[in-house]
Amino acid sequence: MKPTIVKVSYIRVLIFALVIAFPLLSLLPVTSGQRQRFYVEIAPRKAGTSARSTPLIKVTAVKDRQVYDTVEVPTGEAGNLEFKLMIRGQCPEKMRAGDATLTIDSGKKDTYDYLGFPIENRSIGPDHGQGWEYRSVSLPFLLPKSPFSLTEMCNQEVRRREGKARVKMLNDGLNFDISDAYKGRLSVHCHYTKNYEYLKTYIPFEAYIADMPVTVRCMPTYYGATKGPPPRTGRHYDPSIATVAVTADPPASAGRQCPLYVNFRGKITAGEKSRYATFNTKYHFLGDHDYRSEWIPLSVKRGETRTVNGRRFIQATNEDPPGLKMPGSNQKLPIFNGWMLLEVLLPDDTVRSDKVPFTVDCNSQPMPVKMKSQP
Repeated sequence: MKPTIVKVSYIRVLIFALVIAFPLLSLLPVTSGQRQRFYVEIAPRKAGTSARSTPLIKVTAVKDRQVYDTVEVPTGEAGNLEFKLMIRGQCPEKMRAGDATLTIDSGKKDTYDYLGFPIENRSIGPDHGQGWEYRSVSLPFLLPKSPFSLTEMCNQEVRRREGKARVKMLNDGLNFDISDAYKGRLSVHCHYTKNYEYLKTYIPFEAYIADMPVTVRCMPTYYGATKGPPPRTGRHYDPSIATVAVTADPPASAGRQCPLYVNFRGKITAGEKSRYATFNTKYHFLGDHDYRSEWIPLSVKRGETRTVNGRRFIQATNEDPPGLKMPGSNQKLPIFNGWMLLEVLLPDDTVRSDKVPFTVDCNSQPMPVKMKSQP
């Protein structure tokens, strides 16, 4: 009887193990499908230009021109941290890339921004997600992770120098990079869709950027001397480019057949007391939906205003799926709402205009009704 008891116990244990293991085995395909499907990297800086792929944070000396004491944090969009990224990947079959979030973490705090992708796309990037898609992402300002405060890091560089070397640094300024300022994470939701609408069922995927760098600029203080007579008042220079502005011409287009061009007129003014008699720079236009024109060289004399022109080809509405105004069509099309701004290169930074909004209404407009004159 003893061998029989051992055999029955063995069978019971085996059955119990299979019952426990079966649900776990059924989860294996799901788990394997959760592997990383999206990738993100910092875009390389374009050769021959001063356009940056990572943010520039400025540190200034306000109270004493030998001591850095202030981190400049402009308000509004001008204070945002802008990163240029490369993103690629693909959702599982029968799913489409939906909402995405880029988060950066300094170790103490984090901040994020939302990204969107066309609902009809399963892939992000050309060649079914094998190639890179370039995106500019703007996130609210967040102090980077660093062993010391940014003002102290600039002051350490000042203290390391003596005599003429110290005066030169205070006059010229200094850049240094923090390679691991933030940790970055891209979260992409892959949705099932129906009739061009996202369903609630989705699968989240995450892609990590090991390190996201920033450049810290210890700004020139124009300090005159460190020894001898009291330092002379440093000469004040206006910015190389004092103002940048852009307008849409016209700001609203209605009744015209699409596709069409919208014209933009920009004005770039050099400082009255710029250190450059003639400032050689470049400019380009930026807009919604990642619109970016080519850089165009420009020379501006001190105190002079130069007018520049750009035009943007509007082919479709800003709703999905896109539509064109076809001849003879009575289809009611949504109004395209967009914006543009003008960006100009500086020696170590860029300056931007405010965003100018514009609209394009491709629908034919009703003819005005003429009132009959009373007898």
